[in-house]
Amino acid sequence: MNNGNASPVVFGFEYQVDAAICIFLREIYRTLSVRVEGRFQDIEVLRSDGSYEFIQVKSIHDPQKQYTNDHNLKKALHSLSRKKLTDIDSMSYCSNQKDNFIKNCKLFVDDRIIKYKYRDLDDDSRKRINDIIFEDSLDINTDSLSLLKIPYFQSDDIGTKKKAIIESAEKMLSDCSCSTYMAYDLVITWHSVLENVASSSKMHFVCTKEDFIYIIFAKLLTEKSTNISTIDESNREIVQKTYLETIRKKSMNYRTTNLIVNLYDEYRNTTTMPRYAEFIELNQSTLLKEIFGINDSSDEVIIETLRAIVNNTLDVRLYIKSIKEKINL
Repeated sequence: MNNGNASPVVFGFEYQVDAAICIFLREIYRTLSVRVEGRFQDIEVLRSDGSYEFIQVKSIHDPQKQYTNDHNLKKALHSLSRKKLTDIDSMSYCSNQKDNFIKNCKLFVDDRIIKYKYRDLDDDSRKRINDIIFEDSLDINTDSLSLLKIPYFQSDDIGTKKKAIIESAEKMLSDCSCSTYMAYDLVITWHSVLENVASSSKMHFVCTKEDFIYIIFAKLLTEKSTNISTIDESNREIVQKTYLETIRKKSMNYRTTNLIVNLYDEYRNTTTMPRYAEFIELNQSTLLKEIFGINDSSDEVIIETLRAIVNNTLDVRLYIKSIKEKINL
């Protein structure tokens, strides 16, 4: 979608998807998966300790407009109260509203990502939340409640509209010792993947950390497609095409790149002069099975594509290892 002048409904769904990306990125080390349009709430996050965070999202079409009531907060609390939590689960209300999440509360006035637990709010804000819970007989344990602001604006310029989400991607990449230049493109791709499947009436889409991170690997591999060389130069164009098609298929994923790197590490321990070509020759059947689903091939294009994928994956293996380590994969 990505329409700066979208209707409130479309704008709200776009915000929901981008909020899920932002939440994932900010807590990716302890996150296993994120579900958009979940069974119980707008966003459902599974943590590595087995706990869930259930997030109700309420967007403001014009977040700069001054609001003098907490109508959205009340609606969010009503929705959150419908899911009974376990002792380790948590719940959050998320909005892009510039200020006054709660009447007269000035904690959310900055244009930055802000998250407060209920216990860290001022006395008046806690009282207002308690009043809503009491007046409407809501079943909510406030010890598990947080309020989260993720800025998001109407704009035809994606960099302006998604500024907070892009900055979160930049921070994650920087923390993983990767260049931040691809943050913008990654956010667009993540959004497209989540939006397309979350919009499907057939299922609620769960994006795992592996799914999320492979998009980074695919970006790195795509950029290296221009460096592909072939034994037979007449095959170069078709190999490049097959290479790009392959790394975008479901059969080429985090597990595949991880296998290539791990196999190469094992191979390096057996020789004093590791060479990509020798590694591929020794593991060709395994690699063909993993990437193409076949045990053998005499097709020059397939073999050249295999070499290009493996060579380029190994060229970026230090990035892959750094990302895995920093995000707990």
